[in-house]
Amino acid sequence: MTPLASLARAFVALLLLLASACGGEAADSFDSGVRGRSAAELQTRADADDHASLRMAYIRARQGDAGPAYALMEQGGALVFDNRRHNLSARFVRGEFAMTDRADEAAWSLSVTVDGFGCRDELEPLDAAESTGEGNRIEQQHGELTAWYLNGPLGIEQGFEVPDPPACLVQEGRLTIAMTVEGLQPRLDEPGQVVLENAAGLTILRVHDLYVTDADGAELAAALAVDEGRLFIDIGAADAAFPLAIDPLWSQQAKLMESGEATAGDQLGFALSVSGDTALVGAVGDDGVGNNSGAAYVFVRSGTSWTEQQKLTASDAAEDDLFGGAVSVDVNTALVGARSDDDGGTFSGSAYVFVRSGTSWTEQQKLTASDAAAGDFFGASVSLSGDTALVGAHYDDDGGSNSGSAYVFVRSGMSWSQHKNSPPPTPLRTTSLAAG
Repeated sequence: MTPLASLARAFVALLLLLASACGGEAADSFDSGVRGRSAAELQTRADADDHASLRMAYIRARQGDAGPAYALMEQGGALVFDNRRHNLSARFVRGEFAMTDRADEAAWSLSVTVDGFGCRDELEPLDAAESTGEGNRIEQQHGELTAWYLNGPLGIEQGFEVPDPPACLVQEGRLTIAMTVEGLQPRLDEPGQVVLENAAGLTILRVHDLYVTDADGAELAAALAVDEGRLFIDIGAADAAFPLAIDPLWSQQAKLMESGEATAGDQLGFALSVSGDTALVGAVGDDGVGNNSGAAYVFVRSGTSWTEQQKLTASDAAEDDLFGGAVSVDVNTALVGARSDDDGGTFSGSAYVFVRSGTSWTEQQKLTASDAAAGDFFGASVSLSGDTALVGAHYDDDGGSNSGSAYVFVRSGMSWSQHKNSPPPTPLRTTSLAAG
């Protein structure tokens, strides 16, 4: 059963990923403004936050369809995940899972045992469980509670399937899953986020951003808590319709990398642009269509976390176009330069406009200079503001060899056109007047 099919049963999902920043004071966030809300009030808030719900679906799809690079392995009687992208190694043995730095096991290690379920004041101990797995999914059965783990491009995801609510839920109003953590010290960093630190106080991992809905689609209050080395997941489910869906929405404030394994010479980060919670990153050396054809990657942020939304490439991409050498993004429009495109002659250059609808980007138009010529390098620099695009051609020769120029394009509806250039201003001439 994949995570996309697990809506038939209740489950909890967290994301454990490498991180690099520390946070503030600890506090229990469960009762801070969400526990008293009705299901209807919470559902209204959820309906208003389409971005969060889309991110939930995106994470589940990306993790579930991660591909063979994230498949489990068997080593020494244990099941193992190898996650190169996040430099994580996870080993699953009876009753627990352990995580380490895949490149240097001595750098840090973490052991987590799922050992309690029920209500906070009536937690029932859980039996140790054998690990079984297939593809990029590993399961451990703890009585009625099933813990599952997915290895994927967003990290190692942990979740739980709960067939029925515990009996104590009627009096307590919330259910709890408890885990004992060893090797790293858990600390509630801010509402909704736990950091796991080494002895020097350096944050190694983060567990955060629970998003909870019940079978009717109503958002439920949920929180992470820490007490004496144990990590708790508390879920306000007094009025919930089972099963529940409890998911992560975002990973940590992360190093931005493309979804596939990075390859030598991609030069991701060659050009950068940010607009609100959207980042556009050029990878001028990407070889997806041909050597140095280029690409640009869109990342989106929720809270403190960034995740790739889409890879952009030109519809007519060709070898050595260097698409992604210049980028600019403004809300739902992106402009990407390809200075070595050859439509108007060798290295004449071009730029491409992309627009976003929902979470999907499509190419809207290719821009070229009306007087394009070989060697102009049109698209070497770009800037975008609303319906106006500015494209540089620093080797244009209109004013002399490599004098350079810039082109303004304006959008009307869905069409872009080059703005007509005004004639250059007449130089101011002055006359010296002598007193007669």
